[in-house]
Amino acid sequence: TAPDVTLFYVGEEPVYKSTRLPVEALLNRLVTDVNGDGKKRCTLRELTRSGNKLPDEILAKQIRTELVTGNEFLMLLDEKAYQYAKEQDLLAELPTELKTATGAADGVAIRFNSLALRSKEGFCELEAISYLCLRKAPAEGSESYGRTDTDYQAALELFLRLATYEE
Repeated sequence: TAPDVTLFYVGEEPVYKSTRLPVEALLNRLVTDVNGDGKKRCTLRELTRSGNKLPDEILAKQIRTELVTGNEFLMLLDEKAYQYAKEQDLLAELPTELKTATGAADGVAIRFNSLALRSKEGFCELEAISYLCLRKAPAEGSESYGRTDTDYQAALELFLRLATYEE
């Protein structure tokens, strides 16, 4: 079955199984069962630069295309992808309670290295200079690329849990 939420990760280095498994295990504990299958499941989908055989300009275009048309709302983006998403006005504003949080960036993201989550197994292997952010909710009358408000609300709930995670 489809995951309840997917975290879209853009970074330099690939996410190996030894990193992916503990990351997804913690995400699975924090996500809610949105699709009603009785299971809580969050997957990590990655698009990384290192080891990718595509020429840099084609890879950059692929990343930009994914940021615009991808299905995921919850994103962990490296500096280049974050700047592009911000310039294209793709990111939702931070919830009010997080706008003044430690690590808040530009009113639309939380710096990953400021999160308590960063020290957890698997998460400590991901790029420190990254931004946890949410894609904007689908606006009525605009292209949604299959994204729904239910998906957005589930991603928002998980985003809040990740941003305020305490050990």
